[in-house]
Amino acid sequence: MFRRLWESKWLWRAVLAAVLVIVGYAMGSSLLRLRAEDFTLEPRDFVLAFICALLGHLTQFANWMFIAASFGVRMPWLESGNAYFYSRLGRYVPGKVALVLMRFKAYSSHSKRAVSMAMGVDYVSSCAGACLVVLAGVVGARGLVPPFVRYTALALTPFFLLTLYPPILKPAVNFLFCKAGRPPLEQFPSFPIMMCFVAAKCLGCLIHGLAFFLLLRALAPIDFAYYFVTTGTFFAAGLIGMAAFFAPRGIGVTEGVLYLVLPAFLPRPAVVVGAVLIRVIVSVTELILAGMFAILGRQAKVDHSDVSNSRL
Repeated sequence: MFRRLWESKWLWRAVLAAVLVIVGYAMGSSLLRLRAEDFTLEPRDFVLAFICALLGHLTQFANWMFIAASFGVRMPWLESGNAYFYSRLGRYVPGKVALVLMRFKAYSSHSKRAVSMAMGVDYVSSCAGACLVVLAGVVGARGLVPPFVRYTALALTPFFLLTLYPPILKPAVNFLFCKAGRPPLEQFPSFPIMMCFVAAKCLGCLIHGLAFFLLLRALAPIDFAYYFVTTGTFFAAGLIGMAAFFAPRGIGVTEGVLYLVLPAFLPRPAVVVGAVLIRVIVSVTELILAGMFAILGRQAKVDHSDVSNSRL
């Protein structure tokens, strides 16, 4: 019964529809908050921010493909893009469980153990990369970032890096698999490759951070010297929001951190509007990529079917 339900197309169409409703409601609620704000947008920087958000998503997707391949989870890039961005929509559902279930469904032809490990490494390397970016922001903040943010990033960075150390990770994971009655996982990337994953995550964070900085610059004059400060603060807010399992994508939590730090060198209205708009931009660009990969993937299947039929 459960297997039939899991494989039902209508169930996953209903899940996707529910997720899109949640995304739409979240973005609509965010945009309604801007009605009381008086602001102007500089078009060039706004467009550049939008492009950087797209590039940031694509960088993270490319890194996911390499992480998944290191555990034997390989798919053509169009199929993988469709699976990745489709499952990423699950982040908008409170509790973070939907993302995991949707990723398993998208990669249902692969080992759940391998997909689980790839997701775990992707998550931990994301956290490690974000912590490193936060530390870079703290260095450039000159006392603007609260001390607890600095100490938290300093403590979590070595923790996440050690978690990725294969002599620690492999025995721990295989112990859990054995306890669950599952065969051990033999394929593990080396530690230098793990560090490459973290470096790629840092790159994705810096690109998304540039999107946030450009959006703020579209709202108010700000010197490029504040790029690392705004980026570090943005990802510090994101890490705290990730810990808030009750909030879809940390809505309401991440904004609080931004309101705490950024008004020290930006007008408060620009911070309020920027905090709302960056969430909308990140969500819209993710939806665009999900739709694009879904359309391209479907078209590729049609073309492949036409070629096969013509050969017959």
